[in-house]
This record gives sequence, C-alpha cells and structure tokens, in this order.
Amino acid sequence: MNSTNTKAYITQEQQVISYLKSHDGITQREANIVLSVGRLSARIYNLIHRDGYDIDKKMITVRNQFGKKCSVAKYFLKH
Repeated sequence: MNSTNTKAYITQEQQVISYLKSHDGITQREANIVLSVGRLSARIYNLIHRDGYDIDKKMITVRNQFGKKCSVAKYFLKH
C-alpha cells in the first residue's frame, strides 16, 4: 500500500457538518461551489437520521442566474 492510500478520507457529511459549525447555514449552491457536494439534501438526511445532528431548514428567496426569484432551502444547526 502506498502513502497516498493511507490518508484519512473526509466524508461529504463531515465536510458539511464542519461547514455548518463555522457558518450560519448552507445552501445547495454553497455546498456545490465550496464543498463540491452535489446532493446536499441527502447528506443532511444522513446527518439527521444516521448521525443524530439537530439540523433545520428554512426556505429563502434568491435570484437564479437569469435574475428570476426562486426559493431554496438553507440548512443550519439548531443551537
């Protein structure tokens, strides 16, 4: 086994929870750009149901790349 295979792998769930702990929330766009996580809702589901984190969401209004208003989910840790 070479040294590149011995590094600890950081899961997408670990990346998301670390981000949530240091920021006020995360949207799918942020997850995609900052963390390269494509299915944020699936990662959030695992964090809640498998790992026991208390995560909530609120719907926020943003503008898409065409300037049209749309609603997206913003996930955050409950305190």
